[in-house]
Amino acid sequence: GLAGETALGVRLLPVLAVLLQTALIYGLGLLLFQQDRTRALAAAVLYGTLPVVLISALNVTTDVYLMTLELAATYGILRYYHGGGARWLYLFWLGLGLAFLTKGPVGFVLPL
Repeated sequence: GLAGETALGVRLLPVLAVLLQTALIYGLGLLLFQQDRTRALAAAVLYGTLPVVLISALNVTTDVYLMTLELAATYGILRYYHGGGARWLYLFWLGLGLAFLTKGPVGFVLPL
């Protein structure tokens, strides 16, 4: 592993996934709030400090990865609809496909 066979090694990737989730929330905030950086930052800070998010960062389950992939797919489709070009559809489908591989059918059920 990245940090060896320690508690840090086991918990490092979920923490990094939550950091990526927070960055994706900031990006979604920029898209949804018409580039208002203050509101996007507020959304990211609120999300990143939710107890359920902080707890998920310390759990050793695949739930944190599912949420990261679902947020990436959401960012991809919204970026596409905001005129970002067809390349963002790749992120959408890649996120959903990897979410399906991570947790099974729930990776497709949540977006529906």
